[in-house]
Amino acid sequence: MRIHRVHVHTLTNAVTGTRLFSGNSFDAPVCCINARGEQWQYNIFGGGITLVSNCYVPWPMFDSNISAAPDVQYKYPATSITNLYFIDNSVVGNPVGFLIPEVNAPVTIDACIFECPQNTGAAGAGDQIWPNSNTTTAYPFKVTRCLSLPNLAGTCGPGSLITGCGMAAGGKTVITADHNTWCMTGNDAALVNYGYHTGGVSWAGEIASCRANNCWQPSPAANSGQLILACDNTAGGPDAIDAITVAGHNNVYNCYTQTTPATPGTAITCGNGTYGVQGYGSLPGNNASYPPRISSNGPLPNAQIGQGDVATSPAFVDPTRNFQTWGQKVANVNGDGSLPTVAATTAWIFTHGNSTYIPAVLKWVRSGFRPTAAALRGASYSGDTLTMDAAGNAWAGGATPDIGAMSYYASQSPVPVINGGFRRRTDRRTPPRIDHRNRLWLDTSYRHKKAG
Repeated sequence: MRIHRVHVHTLTNAVTGTRLFSGNSFDAPVCCINARGEQWQYNIFGGGITLVSNCYVPWPMFDSNISAAPDVQYKYPATSITNLYFIDNSVVGNPVGFLIPEVNAPVTIDACIFECPQNTGAAGAGDQIWPNSNTTTAYPFKVTRCLSLPNLAGTCGPGSLITGCGMAAGGKTVITADHNTWCMTGNDAALVNYGYHTGGVSWAGEIASCRANNCWQPSPAANSGQLILACDNTAGGPDAIDAITVAGHNNVYNCYTQTTPATPGTAITCGNGTYGVQGYGSLPGNNASYPPRISSNGPLPNAQIGQGDVATSPAFVDPTRNFQTWGQKVANVNGDGSLPTVAATTAWIFTHGNSTYIPAVLKWVRSGFRPTAAALRGASYSGDTLTMDAAGNAWAGGATPDIGAMSYYASQSPVPVINGGFRRRTDRRTPPRIDHRNRLWLDTSYRHKKAG
C-alpha cells in the first residue's frame, strides 16, 4: 500500500496480538505514538520514521526496510534493527541522518547498510547511529556486520557510524562495534566517536569491544579525520581513562596516526606517555584542559588497543555498488541504462515487490564489498564466535572469522589450459563436441590431467 502520511497511535491500555506493517511505501514521515510492540518488515520510508512519545513495549522486529530521506533524525523504538538500507539523501551540509533506537533495553543493529550518496566530507563529518541518550541502566548496544558505503564519487563515506554513545550522565550504554565495514569520511569522523556527552563525561568500559572492523579511506584526505576510535570531549570535562575495554584486529587502511603530545585535537595519552598508533586518537577541536586518555597501558599497540591490526587495501570485488547503481545496472529503472535517483529506485522496488527486491538490493550491494585482500582472511580475534557474514556466507577463514562485515572472496584467475583443453568425456547427458583428430571431448572450463 502506498501511503502519504500516517500516525501510528496505540492506546495506552494493554494490547494483544501481532501488529505487523509489511510491504508499504510511506512518502511522508511516519509518526508513532505509544509504541506497543509493532513489527515492521519490507517497508519503504520516504520521509523517515520517528517515535513522538512513549515507548511502552519496544518493537521486537524492524527488518528488511528502506529508509531514504534527507538529513532527518529518526527515533526507532526498536530493540532489533536488521537488514535496514538507510540512505541519508542530503545534498549539502553536515549529513546527520541519525538512527536513534529510543528504548531502555539492550539494542542490536545488525547487517544494515548506510550511505550518503551526495556527501563530500567538506561541510561536516556526518553521523549515522546515535545510541539512546535517556537510558538509566548500562544496557548493551551492539552494532555488527553493518556496511557504510562510499559516496557516488567514491571519495568518502557518510560519517561516523556510531556517535554520542550516551550523551547524558545517566545514559551509560555499553558499545560493541564488531565486524563492520566502514568507509571513512574526509572530515573528522570515526567508526566510534565516543565521549561526546553533556559535560564531556565518559566512563570506564564505555566501549566494550571494537574489533574485526574493516575501515578504509578510498582516497587519503589532507585532514586528520580518519580514525577507528576517537575520543571527542569538545563539550568539556574529563574523560575516563580506559573507556575502551578492547579494540583490535581491525583493518586501518589510510587511517590517521596521531603522535603530537598535549596539543588539543592530537593528544593520545596512554599510561605515563603519549604514543601514536594508527587509527586511534582524538578529534580536532577537543577541550585543551582535558586531553583524551584512551588507555592506562602503554606503549601502543598493546593487548587493550591495536593488537592484531592490519593496514591493507581491502581490494573489494566492486566498491562502486550502491543503491542507485543497483537501480542502474540491475533493475534498469530508467529504461536506458542511466543512473536513477533514489526516489525513482524506491518507486521501482515498490511497484515490483518490496519483499522480493529489498533483499535483492541488499544482497547485490553487499557482494560488491567482499574483500579480496588475503590479509583479512581469518584475521579476527581469538574466540570470535560469529559464524557468518552479513549476507549469510561462511567465513573463508574457517574457524577464525575474517575481518569486516563480509567474508573474504578469492578472486578467480584464468585457468591454464592443459593439453589443448581436452579430456575424456564422462557425462553423456548432452551431445558431445568431438575433435576427430583425437576422439577426445573438448572442455576448457577447469583443470584436468592430460588425456591418455
